[in-house]
Amino acid sequence: MRIGFFTDTYHQINGVTTIIHSLERQLLKEGHEIFIFAPRGKGDEKKDNLYTSESIRFLISPEYKWAIFPIYTILDTNQLNLDLIHIHSPISMGLSGLFNGKRLGIPIVGTIHTLIPEFWKDFILKLFPYISPPIIDIILKPIIEQAVDISSIFMEHLSWRYFARFFNQCNAITAPSTYAQQKCIENGINAPIIIPNGVDFSKFQHSDSSYDFYKRWDIDQSDTVFLSVGRLSEEKNLEIMLHSAKDIINKYGNENIKFLIIGDGQQATRLKNLTERMNIQNSVIFAGYIEYAELGLCYKHSDLLIITSPYETFGLTVVEAMHFGCPVVGVNSGGITDIIEDKKNGLYFDGTSKDLTEKLSYTINNRDEIKSFRKNAEKTSKKYEIVNCTNKLIQLYEKLINKNKNK
Repeated sequence: MRIGFFTDTYHQINGVTTIIHSLERQLLKEGHEIFIFAPRGKGDEKKDNLYTSESIRFLISPEYKWAIFPIYTILDTNQLNLDLIHIHSPISMGLSGLFNGKRLGIPIVGTIHTLIPEFWKDFILKLFPYISPPIIDIILKPIIEQAVDISSIFMEHLSWRYFARFFNQCNAITAPSTYAQQKCIENGINAPIIIPNGVDFSKFQHSDSSYDFYKRWDIDQSDTVFLSVGRLSEEKNLEIMLHSAKDIINKYGNENIKFLIIGDGQQATRLKNLTERMNIQNSVIFAGYIEYAELGLCYKHSDLLIITSPYETFGLTVVEAMHFGCPVVGVNSGGITDIIEDKKNGLYFDGTSKDLTEKLSYTINNRDEIKSFRKNAEKTSKKYEIVNCTNKLIQLYEKLINKNKNK
């Protein structure tokens, strides 16, 4: 099959980009031809199958690009003889994918990777540092909070309407979890098919036998290591983990507890300053982004992965951690509820730092039970092997293409 991927994220470091790259590699391995259409990024890699469009920076998150509507993709898609178009975002490149699919008369698959309407409150709050001096923010805080609540509800409603109008024009819609599927149906999107995101575990292979995890991060082998992996952004709610970290350190002492935070983002400076104000900076390690091979070893040597965001559409890092036998504690919400089984391969908490502290204490005090969590976590991860999930998607592709030919 010859498949066109239309996506607004291809060069950034985030979960959607990881999923698209893994899917692209697996489909190529299985003999299919993949053509990527994405906004032009800084230092674009030279790939024969990559078609980029002029783009502008997204003001609030400069790492994201907005493609200037790429009408000239008509020339490329005319020559590629595509069998199917797969849209991975409903914005600029997604509009191009929808336009080209209808123009060429070929099937269109739309995947809902992120429930963007749920992020409006965090997004609007992020605007205020740009538009109001701190003193005004303090004086008008009650008014600002009310304005944020009202505007976010309004924008959430509008964006769900846009989502429904956009995706309902596709021949098939996929979502990675039961949670995402249900939210879509509630908001007028026609019956998304659940196809979980596959994980290519081979990317974590590490060949350096001299690598010493404990020496690398200045951690003692007897330490309890709590891990966080992902972008340091508002919706991840990492301050909840830091408040819990302070409570845990006060309870057990700071000599045998470490919090390893892997990732980077616009909230990095604020979170580092928060650890200093709490006086827990000696127990919290900000690692930044690291290579997959090293990330795998971090999962392997950690006692627990912490997920503080209630918005996860799937939970890619949850599956990655479980592959290495690392249990997960997460908010009982979102797509991770398809993956975590409470007190079997991980734990749930209610989204507050107080309850998270209780769950971290449970981990420290029940070592033998956590060992069984580790074994169950490994078993769970096998369901999300990239081969298994990609085969489900291929079956959908073939069904749509055959149906289109028999019209």
